[in-house]
Amino acid sequence: WQPQAGRHLARVTKLLGATPDVAAARSRDDPLLNFVFTYYGSDLGAAANLGRWCPPVGVAIEASQDDRERLWRGIESSGSYDPRKLPKKRLAALERGRAALAATRKRPPIWHCYGLHEWAMLYRPDGAEAPHKHQSLPLRVDQATINRVVEADEIKCTHFDAFRFFAPEATDKNRHALTRQTQLDHEQPACVHANMDLLRYALRLAPFVDASLIGDALDVALQARDLDIRASPYLLAGAAPVKVETTAGRK
Repeated sequence: WQPQAGRHLARVTKLLGATPDVAAARSRDDPLLNFVFTYYGSDLGAAANLGRWCPPVGVAIEASQDDRERLWRGIESSGSYDPRKLPKKRLAALERGRAALAATRKRPPIWHCYGLHEWAMLYRPDGAEAPHKHQSLPLRVDQATINRVVEADEIKCTHFDAFRFFAPEATDKNRHALTRQTQLDHEQPACVHANMDLLRYALRLAPFVDASLIGDALDVALQARDLDIRASPYLLAGAAPVKVETTAGRK
């Protein structure tokens, strides 16, 4: 299993641009990395966990005490992980994740929301207080353009954990009145945030999944977050914006 563990750490390091500990330390001002280590931090725990390996469920391995630093915590003396020892709170979180994934998978994708949730978060009509900027990045468009986009297009956000960060004046412009209680009624597979959340659910399943699934979920989450920011009003240095405020940018 050691070569597999080495390949997993190498893959994660390549995706992050540094080892997990180093990437976490520099993530504060990086909109791609801060999503991994801050937004999903409670599911991840220690940053080093991203690079740790775990075997498929039901597989036992031989591991010395030194080897265990390369593995997810909790391995038994038998060389496997025992899901029967999971606390009820963790089991409840896993069940919520299973329900969310099942609901998302069965719903048809919505391809025309255009990532306008980030625009709605920065909406500021005349007389309103300045909205909270969730990124330290500069804006690539002015406030008038943000307002025009939000006011001209019906927002079609289906993801509550994006909707809850909308500027107060933008919430009634969304097609759906989203709440935590109705979350499963709206999740759909084309949502960029729903795809990022695959990392959350993979982390919650660890160490009872093959580590390669965590690597896959991290890869998807970083690609989705890159699109999320490039389609937003923010200016991401070194990346071409996706100008969803234009007809050409939506194609």
